[in-house]
Amino acid sequence: LDSLYRFFRRWDGVEVSHNTVVAKMRKVRAICYWCQRKGMMEKSPFADGYNIKQEVYGTPTTLTMQEVEQIYRTEMPNRLLSTQRDIFVFQCFVGQRVSDMQRMTASNIITTSSGLVLQYMQKKTRRHTPRVTEVPLSKIATEIIERYAGRLDGRILPFIAEQNYNYAIKDVLRLAGVTRLVPVLNTTNFTEEMKPICDIASSHLARRTFTSNIFEITQDERLTISLTGHAEGSRALSRYIKITDKTKRSVIDRLEGK
Repeated sequence: LDSLYRFFRRWDGVEVSHNTVVAKMRKVRAICYWCQRKGMMEKSPFADGYNIKQEVYGTPTTLTMQEVEQIYRTEMPNRLLSTQRDIFVFQCFVGQRVSDMQRMTASNIITTSSGLVLQYMQKKTRRHTPRVTEVPLSKIATEIIERYAGRLDGRILPFIAEQNYNYAIKDVLRLAGVTRLVPVLNTTNFTEEMKPICDIASSHLARRTFTSNIFEITQDERLTISLTGHAEGSRALSRYIKITDKTKRSVIDRLEGK
C-alpha cells in the first residue's frame, strides 16, 4: 500500500498533491472492501489496520465583508460577469455550497416577521443528518434576489456550469481590485507560496467567507453551525474558521479588563 501511495504521487510522471493521493487511496479502500464483501477478494489489504494519511490544509483563505461589498459595487464590463458577481456575492451572504444553490427555487425563500429567509436542506448531508438550514437574507442578498425575481422560470439565480462559474469568480475579483497576496500551502511539496487571492478564488471561497465572518462576529460555534448547516464537531468547520488578529486582540483586551 505504501508503494501504491508512491505510485499515485508520481501519476504519469507528474508529481500529484498529497490531498489528491489521499482521495485516490480512499477510493481504492472502498473498492477493496466491496470486493471482500462480494467474495471477490479473500481479505482487503486495508483490513490489517493500514492508516491512510490525512489531508493537509493550510490557513483558510477568506474575504472580508468590506471586500465582498467592494466586489458588489464594482461595475462589470458585461452582463455575464455582472450576473456571476451577483451570484458570488449572494453566496458570500448565505454560505451555501454551489450544489445547493443550483437547486434553489422561489419556494426556498420564505417571508417572516423579520424579513426574507432562505430555507433549504443540504444535499450533501440530507441522507445522514437531514435538517433544515435557515439563513435570514441581508439587505444586499435581498436586493440580488429581487433583481432576478420572476425572470428565471422559478429559479432564484441564473447559474452556469460550475467550472465556468469558478473562472468568472477569478475575473470578477480581479476587476474589483481584490488582489491582495495570501499564503497558500502547496500540498505537492508542502511549501508556502504567496498568491493573489483572485487567482485562487472559487465558489467555495464564498462559503468559507460566510462561515469565517459569522464566527468572527458571534464567537459562537453553535450559532455558526446553525447558519452554515455543518454537523456538530465537523472537521470542515474547523478549517473554515479563521481566528483573526482582531479576535485575538479582543481576547487579550478582556484579560486586562477592557
